Amino acid sequence: RVDHAARGIGKTSLLREGERIFRQKGAATVWATVNQDEPLLPTLVAQLRSLLPLPQQKSAELIDAIDSVTVSLGGGPAKASITMKPDVAAASASGVFTRVLKAVADSVGGVAILIDEIQSADKPSLRALANAWQELQSDPQQPAAGLFMAGLPGSVDHIISAATFAERFDFQPLLGIDTQGSTEALLRPAQDLKVIWAEDALTKAVENSNGYPHKVQLMGE
Repeated sequence: RVDHAARGIGKTSLLREGERIFRQKGAATVWATVNQDEPLLPTLVAQLRSLLPLPQQKSAELIDAIDSVTVSLGGGPAKASITMKPDVAAASASGVFTRVLKAVADSVGGVAILIDEIQSADKPSLRALANAWQELQSDPQQPAAGLFMAGLPGSVDHIISAATFAERFDFQPLLGIDTQGSTEALLRPAQDLKVIWAEDALTKAVENSNGYPHKVQLMGE
């Protein structure tokens, strides 16, 4: 799922509320705020690995470090040679992500990945994420996992340009809050502080905020 909107609508707050609910339900969570100067996928893989028990972490690191294995069978004893990847830290294949995600979901019972500022994510990572999720959806033993992202309105085009089949993601535009929501957001916190709004002042505040959550917060403060 990808929630997208202009700044100040509440995307990050929505993700944080999702994080709170998932943890309350006993699921593990991984949070990432995209840094446009760093690839996203290695960050996610590292955070997922940190949720695994230490023996599983070591096993995952070893598997991901192996580039190829060659076994020679001849007249004498069998010989095996292993070639390691020259730069393990740069490994960002969807297969690595998928294996680690499955291991975490099996280990902790469920995991939610929450990514903020997704419009700044590098395209190779987005492509790998889309590939991984497509593979997971066709897996008869789907892990208990969810991927939730938030970003600016350009996020939709950015993600689809990285992987066209990502158009199957659940893209949801976040709109402003309605009159009733704005009114409650102004009234309830004030009532907790035993502050009473004058009716005409409340009406003007709701009208001037125009359903923009950040402006409602500023009016209320």
